[in-house]
Amino acid sequence: MRIVFDIADVWRGGAERVTLDVAARLSDLGHDVLLIVNKRVRHYSEYVASLDAVELGRMSRWDIRVFSDIRRVLKAFDADVCVCVMFNASLWGRLAAASLGIRVVVAEHSTSGAPRAVERLTNLLLAHSTETVIACADAQVESLLRAGHRMRKIRVIRNGVDTVHFSPDVQGARSLRAELALSPDAAIVMMVAAHRVEKRHDRFVRLIEHLHAAGVNASGVMVGGGPLLDHTKTLVEASVVSEKLHVTGPITNMPAVYTAADVVVLLSDDIETFPLSFLEAQACETPVVGMDTGGVRETLLDGRTGFVVEQGDLDAMVSIVATLLTDRCRHDEMGRAGRAFIEEHLSTESMMKGYLDVLRPRTTAV
Repeated sequence: MRIVFDIADVWRGGAERVTLDVAARLSDLGHDVLLIVNKRVRHYSEYVASLDAVELGRMSRWDIRVFSDIRRVLKAFDADVCVCVMFNASLWGRLAAASLGIRVVVAEHSTSGAPRAVERLTNLLLAHSTETVIACADAQVESLLRAGHRMRKIRVIRNGVDTVHFSPDVQGARSLRAELALSPDAAIVMMVAAHRVEKRHDRFVRLIEHLHAAGVNASGVMVGGGPLLDHTKTLVEASVVSEKLHVTGPITNMPAVYTAADVVVLLSDDIETFPLSFLEAQACETPVVGMDTGGVRETLLDGRTGFVVEQGDLDAMVSIVATLLTDRCRHDEMGRAGRAFIEEHLSTESMMKGYLDVLRPRTTAV
């Protein structure tokens, strides 16, 4: 197949990483793959370098020249199918592909409580020319329906991770602990997330404070970049347990990061559609604990590979994390179960099977 991925922008995020990973793997399988970036490639050059890519440099989502740009590239590439990711890609990319009679697939990686009127109108008007809408979680479907997509066209393909790459890295974990001046037996609670408002790094700081107030000597490590990184550092400096808190910024060797952690947590108060960090952590045999939002429940087996707590219930989070830090047998059992769960249900192979099923030409009309 000749497959085009049209994406609005390439920032550091889960949607971008999944899109690039799928595109690269399709190329490895022998398909002709082209990446169109409506704006710029800002991160993940390691993925983009392995793909044929075109940067359009159109920095406004309402720049109508994007339509003709995409149409010209699609026609020259002689695409069989165009996968449109993010809103201005699903607007201009769909229009361009439909004008050429090219099959259109929309990949939705985010969830919104109340979709904007322009998004709903776009989805309603372009429903006829859209063959499939890919969601990455069952919890996302209701939001997609509110956004004007049709139920019969929605296909859930859960994100997957490479379980060869994401596997326990004991030596790397030892090195990371040494870099952070943390002893090999120190209890580490970790959060892997971009520093944005909805991720609630302030909750993470309070979590570590509450653990210490409960007599649990845990260190908290926050991994990731983002616009509020400096704000998080300010929160840490003001904390009563500042010496137990570490803000690392982005780290390349993520298997070592997850292996170094005893527990990986998420405390977001807004939608986590299908957090990759929980998949990656479990693949590295690290239990996870998350507050209930979006598709978090679909990324783990509650009570077997991790736990889901009620949104905003920090006391419950403290209790569960404390148990996992002090009950090593249960911790290790959940870690092994987590890797088995990811290998069986949320591997890259499972994800790619879903994408291939969608991208192959259909034999009957939609």
